Amino acid sequence: MNSSRVKPHPCCVPSIERAIHLESSRKASTERMRAASGSIEEMIKLEGGKFLMARKTKRGSRPMAKGPSGKWSSTRSIWIGIRSPISSRRVVAKTGYKTEAERFEWSFVFHKHIAPEDYPRLVEDTVHSVTWWCKVRGADWRRPEGPDSAIDSRPRHPVTQVSWNDALEYCRWAGKRLPTEAEWEYAARGGLEQKTYPWGDELTPQGRHLCNIWQGEFPNVDTADDGYSAPAPVDAFPPNGYGFTPSPQRLGVVRRLVSSVLPRDGHAKKSGRPKGRRG
Repeated sequence: MNSSRVKPHPCCVPSIERAIHLESSRKASTERMRAASGSIEEMIKLEGGKFLMARKTKRGSRPMAKGPSGKWSSTRSIWIGIRSPISSRRVVAKTGYKTEAERFEWSFVFHKHIAPEDYPRLVEDTVHSVTWWCKVRGADWRRPEGPDSAIDSRPRHPVTQVSWNDALEYCRWAGKRLPTEAEWEYAARGGLEQKTYPWGDELTPQGRHLCNIWQGEFPNVDTADDGYSAPAPVDAFPPNGYGFTPSPQRLGVVRRLVSSVLPRDGHAKKSGRPKGRRG
C-alpha cells in the first residue's frame, strides 16, 4: 500500500466536507419510526422544531458537530434518555446478553489507561497510525481497561466497550431506539443556536469547566484541569437548557452512538451499521 495516499485518522479532526452528508440524517429524523413501547423513566420529552445543525464559521466547524454546514434541520417531538449510559448495563444483568467485546474476547483501550508496567503484558497490538489505541485481551464493559480492571467502584460512570450492535440490542430490550444524529444534536444544544458549546461560545466561562475533555498535548499529556483524566461520572457536570443530563459530559467523555452511520471518513451517511465503532 502506498502510505502517501493514506488519509489521516479523522478522530477529533473537523472535516470541511461533512455538509454534503447531513441530508440523510435530517431525513431520517423526520421519517424514522418512534419507539411505541418502553418506560419513559429517566427520559425527557423535547418538542420538535427546526434548528441550524453544526455551526458555520469562517474557519469551518466547531466542537458541537464536526462540519461547517450550518444548515437547517428539523425533528419531530422525541423522548430522549438523560442517563442511559448507566442503565444500559441492565440488559446484560437481566438477559445474560454478551456484548461483542465479550464474544471477541478483546477490545481497544486508550494507552494512558494502561499502567506502563502492564503494557508489555496486556497490549497485543496497536492501531496503525493511531497507536494510542491498544488491543487488550479481556477488555469489555465489566473490565474497561482489561482483565485487571473493574467497574465496581464506578457506579455512576458511563458504560463503555459496547458496540453499535450492542446499543441496538439494548434499545430492543428497552422498547426504544437510537436517536438520529440530528435528534442527538438538537437535544445536546439545549435550545441554543449556532453556539460552539451547549452552554455558549466560551469553553470555560468564568474559569468553570463544564465538560470532560483532553487538556494538554494529545495523546500523551492530559493535565486533567477539569478534574478527570479518564471518563467521569455521568452527572459530574450540570445539564443543558433542556435538562439533558449531562450533555456537556457526553461531548467529551465517550463516543456517542446514533442511528446514522459514522464511517471512517467521519461523515454521516445513510442509516445502517457503522463499521468498527465502539462507544
